[in-house]
Amino acid sequence: MSKELIDEVDNVTLTYIKKDPPEYRIDAQGKTRSAGWSSPQLSAVVYVQAPPDGIYDLNFMAEPPSGVSAQVLTPISVHDVLGKMPKGFRGVRVHATSNKKEAILEGPNKSQ
Repeated sequence: MSKELIDEVDNVTLTYIKKDPPEYRIDAQGKTRSAGWSSPQLSAVVYVQAPPDGIYDLNFMAEPPSGVSAQVLTPISVHDVLGKMPKGFRGVRVHATSNKKEAILEGPNKSQ
């Protein structure tokens, strides 16, 4: 079964975790429109040219249930680690069906 965008992103955090090589941890929480969604992941948007604002887009995807499931908003979360990012990297924007949320790097560990 193919993955689909979840319904809503509630929160996104971006943390600088390692200097050499640079790594960044992304944690995202959201909601699905029914119970039983599985295998959440962040899927990177592929760019021909780096985004001018330095904010890279990710889609919050998961596998919907294959059968009947309760029609209730259900929490779902995912974390991922990004390796070396291009010069000018400032943050991420995580997309769902109904909204999107941004997380911007703060402080001295911003990408050079």
